Amino acid sequence: MAGTEVFHVRKPDYAKRSSLYVNLVHALSDVEDQMSSHWNDVEVWRGDVDSDAFFLVGTGSTPHPEGTKVPDENGSLEKLHGYQGQDIELKLPGDLTVFDIEWLAMYCIAFKQNFGDVRIPKYLNVPADLTALKAEVTKEIKFDNCEELFPGILHVSWKILGQDLILQLTGRADDNEYISFGRSGSDNRAVMIGADVAVAYYDADSKQARVVDYYLSSKSQCSQGSGACPDTKMRGEENTALVNWEKSDGIFKVTYKRPLGSSDGQDLSIPVSIPVSVIAAIGPLNSQKEVAFHTHYYTKDAKKIHFGRSPPQDRCNPFVSATTMKPKSWPPMQILDATTFRAQIGPTGGDKGYTAITGSQSWGIAWWINGQLIPELTVRRGVNYTFIVEGGNNPSNPASYHPLYITNNPEGGGGQFLDQLGLPNHTVYAGIDTDSNQRMIPTGGRILLCHEFSLCKVPTELSE
Repeated sequence: MAGTEVFHVRKPDYAKRSSLYVNLVHALSDVEDQMSSHWNDVEVWRGDVDSDAFFLVGTGSTPHPEGTKVPDENGSLEKLHGYQGQDIELKLPGDLTVFDIEWLAMYCIAFKQNFGDVRIPKYLNVPADLTALKAEVTKEIKFDNCEELFPGILHVSWKILGQDLILQLTGRADDNEYISFGRSGSDNRAVMIGADVAVAYYDADSKQARVVDYYLSSKSQCSQGSGACPDTKMRGEENTALVNWEKSDGIFKVTYKRPLGSSDGQDLSIPVSIPVSVIAAIGPLNSQKEVAFHTHYYTKDAKKIHFGRSPPQDRCNPFVSATTMKPKSWPPMQILDATTFRAQIGPTGGDKGYTAITGSQSWGIAWWINGQLIPELTVRRGVNYTFIVEGGNNPSNPASYHPLYITNNPEGGGGQFLDQLGLPNHTVYAGIDTDSNQRMIPTGGRILLCHEFSLCKVPTELSE
């Protein structure tokens, strides 16, 4: 079907399902497997003045002139004007729903000429009309269920609409922080690994809120499809949808929807007949606007929520006063005269440690050199140095695999940025190479180093 015009069809699945949206695009569509389409020279529709063409919908095996007219993208029922390479949006008239029709066509009534049509199967699976859903949520829905996740810091409210769960997270989060909530990886405890969560944050660059579907496979930042990753980076689907948001006086409120059922291998269903174990967290974003390690607020004790409880209950209290005090960092450590450096993975040092010292986010682990947290190393040209690295030796487990390398990039984390390794802003001077599977492999031996820090002829002996 390459090179044919295909409709993209969407419908709301939360209430009357009264909208049908259609895009005419010169491409294959993601619903091609669900619909059959037949187009006759409609890549360029010039709108002949003698034509009597309209968008029609109806039932039956083939389009016919007795079909129902559908207003064009401007809401007009006049004869169609010219189209060329445009995306348009159509809405079914009146109470007509996508389940009431079997085809949509561009049809000339006077000459009974079908210029092209798309057949709509009985059980077409398409997303909701988020515009109408937003109006539904903001104008009509009262969130009469609410639970405190962190008293005075983060609340979750919810409402069930059909097969969707509408959730509203309200919490205190800075511009560079996220709030997250979802089903725990265990039915009886607060477990991060195996959890299915939604991560919401305010994107200061675009000045918009974002909600992203995450699966947590291990306690590490997302790297090579493992760790705390968006579903789309793990061959899953994005199954959350932002409805609306607001941010004022330090309070971030975001409303989103997700299906009650599980849509892919990274999703967990939300039963409504029994309480389920949930987790939540507030933490910093890394440079990729993905989750980094949460140090202050995260679910430690088992917490269960009965999403289908009756009668509904609002158990939330007002928020506490915000504070803007930031901890003072520990002074940076220095190693001046050593020629052997033992590098070991350890904790970040809490509020006064890695993030406070460097200004960059961490995942709760950091390098300790000769027993000191991320010290400054002073080296001299022409002197041989030995690095003994204890960072893990199993590349298949990224959460416990941390090769040490020397770079001009202040953030590091090359496992997350394999496509950037070797670029001017992420030059690798020593310590690693990549194999045929694009995995970081430790290297050793004598490597010539000369760069802005005046390192030269520094051999590294990396042992796992």
